[in-house]
Amino acid sequence: MSRPFRFKVISHGCRVNQYEGDALAAELEAAGGIPSAPEEADCLVLVSCAVTAEAERKTRQELRRLKRRSPGALLVVCGCWVNRVSDQDLESMGVDVAVSNGLKGTIPGLVERHLHGFPVGGVYRSSAAGWDPLSLRRTTRHTRAFVKVQDGCSRGCTYCIVPKLRGPSISRPFQEVLSEVRSLVESGALEVVLTGVHLGDYRWDGLDLADLVRALSSVEGLGRIRFGSIEPFGLSQRLLEALGGSRSFMPHLHVPLQSGDDQVLRRMGRGYGGSDYVEMVRRARQVLGDDLHVSADVMVGFPGEDQVAFDNTLRVLEEARVGRLHVFPYSPRPGTAAYHWPRPQDDTVRERVQRLLEFGRRSLGDFARGFVGREVRVLVERVEDRIGDGLAEPFLRVRFPYEGPPGRVVSVVPTGEVEGLLVVGDRAFESPGDLLYPL
Repeated sequence: MSRPFRFKVISHGCRVNQYEGDALAAELEAAGGIPSAPEEADCLVLVSCAVTAEAERKTRQELRRLKRRSPGALLVVCGCWVNRVSDQDLESMGVDVAVSNGLKGTIPGLVERHLHGFPVGGVYRSSAAGWDPLSLRRTTRHTRAFVKVQDGCSRGCTYCIVPKLRGPSISRPFQEVLSEVRSLVESGALEVVLTGVHLGDYRWDGLDLADLVRALSSVEGLGRIRFGSIEPFGLSQRLLEALGGSRSFMPHLHVPLQSGDDQVLRRMGRGYGGSDYVEMVRRARQVLGDDLHVSADVMVGFPGEDQVAFDNTLRVLEEARVGRLHVFPYSPRPGTAAYHWPRPQDDTVRERVQRLLEFGRRSLGDFARGFVGREVRVLVERVEDRIGDGLAEPFLRVRFPYEGPPGRVVSVVPTGEVEGLLVVGDRAFESPGDLLYPL
């Protein structure tokens, strides 16, 4: 590009979106761009989410905010929301450029044309789903990097709009993943998080996710491997054995539950029952150890969820000893099988959400307290006022006195726990709560 320019990339939603945002930011920076605050940017890129009505609302809110803060900047929106809305909706939001899934790799070129004075405004839609040609060769997060290895979904859960937004399951070439991870490690990444819409569906030329984990475990300099999320039906015994045999895989699995009630799960089209989930967790701990942290998504208020079904969900969460919970109310999505099905009253859903949030606070605290007084190894991500902040192996955040730089793995012994956070010494309880950024 002919001149330096300032840009800001903002990612909403899942870790696949975070990877795509990181990759776009890296490409724009490589082309001469300077990351900046939105009000100083020549170009603003929003990687959007549309998995729920609330996600769509936040996308619209963000676009209005960006337009207000930087009215002269080129405003680009890409991703799932673009696949949901009409050209008229995009125009009414003041969007200059809209790019659907499958075409995000064109954004740096569109920005370049804009900076050269060529008109680029409009909506760019792909007629067929496919792999977005994005890659991330150096980490933008200093210590941890997301790596997308799979996209799309061929499952068809009755509540889910994702297959319509991202198309059928597609995987990334095996050697391309290895090459990207090696480049990220050379640029300073100590940890990679493998991401995908359905990570367990990864397949390439006869190889699967277990093969990928084994290959990544031998990458020199890569200390930690994590999964962003993996569905219960993706956790085969073959994969568990690969994880158990890896020196680099961290003892944490985020395994969406959605519901613990068999009838609700059947209506969702999930393909497993509550007892299947508990058994999967048991097998995982048998291979990976009892310190394995299992976190989960839980949906509240799906059609057919009565009090018995909700109680079954609580029972399964307790039996599986799930730690961190992501709780959200069911959001009917037009175009899905469950869209017109009757569902519980809003006040009932709100009450159940609060009960699950409280359950999650207790369960995460109980799990974290099991590491008080025990040595844990922490990847330091931030340092402020001589307090280090980072993640221990089982995906628990730790705060402790520290005077070194970020990007090191250090051993500490937590002396306390507060709301799922492990701390070392009294100062870690003090105010800098700004370090408690989302995981």
